[in-house]
Amino acid sequence: MVRFFKILFLIFFISVVSTFGQNIRVTASTDTSDYLVGDYINFTIKVEFDEGIRISPPSLTDKLGMLEVIKVLPLTAEKENNIQQFNYILSGYDSARVVIPPIPITYFHGNSSEPQTIETNEAVVFIHTLEVIPNADIKDVKAPIRIPFDWLFWGIVLLVILLLASIGYFLYKKFKKPEDEVRIIRRTPPIPIHIIALKSLDKLKEKKLWQQGKVKEYHSEITEIIRKYFEDRYHFNSLEMTTAESMIVLNRVMDNQKIIDLTGKFLANADMVKFAKFVPIPSVNEEMMIQAYEIIDKTKPDEEPLGVSRAQ
Repeated sequence: MVRFFKILFLIFFISVVSTFGQNIRVTASTDTSDYLVGDYINFTIKVEFDEGIRISPPSLTDKLGMLEVIKVLPLTAEKENNIQQFNYILSGYDSARVVIPPIPITYFHGNSSEPQTIETNEAVVFIHTLEVIPNADIKDVKAPIRIPFDWLFWGIVLLVILLLASIGYFLYKKFKKPEDEVRIIRRTPPIPIHIIALKSLDKLKEKKLWQQGKVKEYHSEITEIIRKYFEDRYHFNSLEMTTAESMIVLNRVMDNQKIIDLTGKFLANADMVKFAKFVPIPSVNEEMMIQAYEIIDKTKPDEEPLGVSRAQ
């Protein structure tokens, strides 16, 4: 009988050791500790565990305080080493020292349905705004990226355009009707795009937004007018692009470096007001309107004389 109890105790002891001897380690970290307002923060939770442990993905939505989860990235795992890494992109929009609190990780031993919990370490990040130097020139946070000219790509594009033009000319000559079947009509020309933009600036000027303390609304509307003008003038989606992306395109299509630089300062100044909570002095607001008029005046398309068009 004593031997039976010894065997039973040995089996129980081995079971307990196998269950509670399983280790799990969790670590929370960021790619760096200093960020600008609006920067992406790469946040990682690394879980190292022994064989037989099952991990549940953590939830961050209600544990980050002033930080926001921008994107949940795919899980990365090293099966041979029993490592899982949960990856997130976070961001913050106010300058502060931010403590990411311990994140609870739920796990299970073997086939057990009873959850166990372990917490990560704290992670600390510092979020800064840009230093404002009143007398310094306004410029982008990062310089616009200049993409080298791709001769092969544009050569292929040119060949395709020439081919399509040849096909179009052939079809036109083949199917066009005799001149006596064509009647002449006169059409009212559309309002030039630069006139539309100038009228929009005039209306904005009459609203006196920044004089009423609505500085952010003023900068949003004036840059929207200029970006819409760029869309109509140069045929790209400036309203949907960041300042840096718009400047890349403008560097390609504009041939006036002075206006390119002026446009970069204009858009960067508005970004500072809209996204970095920069409060400009009144003369900066007035200068924004002057710059907007100059950008349109120096880039407006050449006016063509009114003529007649042909229609069937």
